[in-house]
Amino acid sequence: SYSFCTLLWRVWREMPAKPKGSDDPFYAQELPGLDGLNTVSATCKYEESVCEYMEEKGMSPCERVVYILQKGSDNQRRTVLEHLAVTLQDAPPNEVPPILHELNESIWQLEVDIQVVASGSIMSAIPFVPPSHLESLLELSDTMIQLKEDRLREVWSDVYVRVMKHLPDKTLYDKMVDFTLKKGELSEPVYSRVLCCRLIGAFCERDASKDHMEKFREKVSALCQDTDRSVRASMCQQFYALASLMGGSSVYRETIIRELFDLLRDEEPEVTKTAFVSLMDLVDVLEPSFRKEQAYPVFKEYIRSPPPAMESLLTENFGKYLWAVKTELAAGGEQDANLFIQYYTAASEDGPPATRRACAYNLPAVCASLPIYHFNIHLHPVLKHLAADTFVESRISVAAGLHEISKLLGNKAYAMLKGTFTLLLQDKEPAVQKVLILNMNIVLDMFAAQIGTSEEKERFFSQLVPSLLQYLETTAVSSIAKLQPIYNHLTHFPNYFSATYLHGTFLPVLLKHLKNGPRALMPQCANIIVLFCRRLCSATLENDIFCKLIMDFGKSKYATLTGGGTIKNGYQLSGRNVIGRLVFECHGQAVDDASVQITFVGSPGAAGPCSGLCARATRLHLLVSCILSLGDLRMT
Repeated sequence: SYSFCTLLWRVWREMPAKPKGSDDPFYAQELPGLDGLNTVSATCKYEESVCEYMEEKGMSPCERVVYILQKGSDNQRRTVLEHLAVTLQDAPPNEVPPILHELNESIWQLEVDIQVVASGSIMSAIPFVPPSHLESLLELSDTMIQLKEDRLREVWSDVYVRVMKHLPDKTLYDKMVDFTLKKGELSEPVYSRVLCCRLIGAFCERDASKDHMEKFREKVSALCQDTDRSVRASMCQQFYALASLMGGSSVYRETIIRELFDLLRDEEPEVTKTAFVSLMDLVDVLEPSFRKEQAYPVFKEYIRSPPPAMESLLTENFGKYLWAVKTELAAGGEQDANLFIQYYTAASEDGPPATRRACAYNLPAVCASLPIYHFNIHLHPVLKHLAADTFVESRISVAAGLHEISKLLGNKAYAMLKGTFTLLLQDKEPAVQKVLILNMNIVLDMFAAQIGTSEEKERFFSQLVPSLLQYLETTAVSSIAKLQPIYNHLTHFPNYFSATYLHGTFLPVLLKHLKNGPRALMPQCANIIVLFCRRLCSATLENDIFCKLIMDFGKSKYATLTGGGTIKNGYQLSGRNVIGRLVFECHGQAVDDASVQITFVGSPGAAGPCSGLCARATRLHLLVSCILSLGDLRMT
């Protein structure tokens, strides 16, 4: 049944949207008129009657789906379709055919938006449809593709291709080969010819027999020379799948390469871009001679004088393409290397924001594709320029790839990257800091190993303290997603920072987190505090901090089941005196009670709480269990 709140929500959906450009904060939307309210109320009552009827008849879940598709409102049908995959997954095999039959019968009565939803739901449900019933989905998809709505044609074409990939082999070869060839006839509409291209690619992904694929060879050539640019581009997108399956056939190979180079000279920029992407993808599946004699010269020519329509494609994929031809690049010598470096440097310095972001994203791949000495001369200035770029996305991309560059530089990482790392960590944009911190330990471990003297190490790492402290205190304190990465790296901090910084700077912040931070991270925070205590020089200070840890965390109800490991670590650090204070003072348990708890433990190898104990006794049990596991029974 529908509550009054549901009715209000339905009324709100019918309200007109706030006019664009209206700055009035007190803009009042008008409620729908009486007719609109009556319509909403009638719909709610009708949906309620449908639910009551299904309850009265005691219908099974599958029967409910069929009934709603027959008699339900549009909202009910939409809900059923959105959960179609779950329904078919749980349905008995004999109840699936009625659902599919009713879906075929009722889909024509639905609004266009719901028909679009139905396409996505069917794609998700295909793995749960019996193979013998997949043909009915093919017929449904074929009919939907012929509707006038372009949006429907696009989404239902995806359904058709997905269904075909799951067809039994016999159905695939007996029916789909001739059907695919027919769809590619020039007399067919454009959307049918585009579908033919996609179906040929789907045959390749199914590892179709080469005898059947030979039937498509002439059709491939015809589609590459089609009068419509979208057909030519779509066929070009299937070259990688064709070459992967049929690359060993010299005839097919020659057909693919011939048509590909014709499409590279196409008058339509869309087709030319698609052809170049296919060319660089084919590098991985065809023989090395193709890469050396055909792909590399084309790539080099585009870099020398890039067509305006290709510039964005070249910069976005520059690192990927450069890595694909790195062997030919090395053989080309300094002249070829300088050609690519000049293009990349100019794009990173003078390009628009999107181009500079693409250059920053591709920087690790560019460094990996060129001899490392080019970094000192050409790429290091590019790195520093992009790390200080005014466009924040460029700085984020540099921060995301800095750890990969440090791996490539090896023992030169500290000398070349210390300034860039410090600059990015001090960035005023929290998003830059967050991305940098994700892999911070990789970079800092290399730095710590390469710094020559302890004085220099102290000087460098002290520069990082204010930024890390600010991130811990303000930026990340309320967000698990931001706090978790830096918590993962805090365990490395004793390798970087002296005890003065660990105790005087980071420890107070962590103790605040332990008391007020996210509950899910409290156990991890407690263990980090114990780890930091190992670097303290005063036993009294260690004991005081550990007792504070127990008071704020060990007695917390959130630590009942997770505190055992922390207590054990603390016991190894501070000894049984601190544990004694904890058991007999902090928890207020009597000696006799402690003895009772020891009987629950049973053996030194026991761990975990006993069933039926209250939270307070469970915590005590954890503590005693930790002590017994260390083999020290003198407490009792």
